[in-house]
Formats: sequence, C-alpha cells, structure tokens
Amino acid sequence: MSEVQQVAARQAGWAVAAAVVAAVVTLIGIVMFTAVAGYFVLTAMAVITPLQLREHPKAFARVCIFLSAGLLAWAVVGLVIGMFLFLPTAVLLLFAALADADNRPGGWWAASAPLAAAAAMALPSVMPPDTGNEPPPSFHANLDSTSRFHDPDFNKKKARLKEFGATSVSVGEWAGRLELTVQVPEGFHEESRARLEERIRQLPGVVDLCFDTYDTCQKELQG
Repeated sequence: MSEVQQVAARQAGWAVAAAVVAAVVTLIGIVMFTAVAGYFVLTAMAVITPLQLREHPKAFARVCIFLSAGLLAWAVVGLVIGMFLFLPTAVLLLFAALADADNRPGGWWAASAPLAAAAAMALPSVMPPDTGNEPPPSFHANLDSTSRFHDPDFNKKKARLKEFGATSVSVGEWAGRLELTVQVPEGFHEESRARLEERIRQLPGVVDLCFDTYDTCQKELQG
C-alpha cells in the first residue's frame, strides 16, 4: 500500500496561522462592520479550505495561492466594507503555498492564480445587464462614510423606514461608493413615496438621492 502524502509541517503551520488571523479579523469585522458581518464570516470560511487538503500537497499549495490572490483582489474590491483587513491572511497563505520546494504549485499556477482572481472580480462589471428582470424603481442614496455601518442614530432611523412603506433596506458598496438602497412595493402611492423620501433624506450621511431603476440611478449617482 502506498504511503499517504502529507503537506509539509511548515506549510501546514502557515495555513493554520492564516486561519487564526482570519478568525481574529472576522471578530474585529463583526464589531466594526456589523452590517456586513456575513462577508467576514464567508471569507474566513474560505481561508480554512486548505486545511482540509493536508493529504493532497499539490492541491493544498494550489488552493493556498489561489486564495491568496483572491484575498488581494477582494481587499481592493471590498475596501469600503473592511475587506482590506484580510491582507495579512493573504500573505500567510502565500507563504503556505511556497514554503516547501517539493510541494510548490509551479510557475503556471503562480502566474495564473492572480489573473484568475482578478478576472473573477472583474466579471460582474463587464456582464451586460439583464434588463428583462430589472426590479421596479427604488431609492438609491450615496452615503458619506463607512462609519454609518455602526452609527446607532443612522441604523435606528434606517430600520424605521419600513414603517413608511419600504419593503427592503440595505447598505452596500458599489463601484467604490457606500450606497443605501430602499425598495418599495409595486404601485407605491405618490404621497407615500414622498413621505418615505423625506425620511430617507433625514438619515445621517445621505449626500445624494435618486428614485428610478437601478441602472439609471447608478449613472446619476456616479455623475
């Protein structure tokens, strides 16, 4: 019976260190960026993937370098929502991939992983919009700072928007901007819409507001 291959101890050590740092970062993210805590949890879960491949050294190294490149791209794309905190994890995963000469992913993987990660992050921005399934008009507003994620006054007033007819209220990052999206039901009465709009404008940090389809508002808010 052939001997089961194992990842080198120093590689496993770097991967464990990456997982520990990712766990600490996630705890920090849950406190500082409560509204997007799920992104931190999902990112940390991805970081522990190599630890499931300790009996497959080559796959371990390839996954480590791919995740490292992905985290670097994710840090740029998710800068506003705190994903830059995972940069140390990306470095540790790179060390894990390259620490053992016999188990390194090879030149082709080392060159293609960053390109694949960058392409995956860029794909949503080049995909044509699906106009056939575009949601109805809704409110979109630019916010002035990421601090709004954990501003008690902002979050309290944001939650109350549903009392004025909003069906969904969310905050996210789009094209490097922090944006509030407030959806309303089909056929929302004009007077009710005006009252809701007034409440949105009263939220701390709202600097621009648009009510239209998503694509139209994006052009206006980016202008």
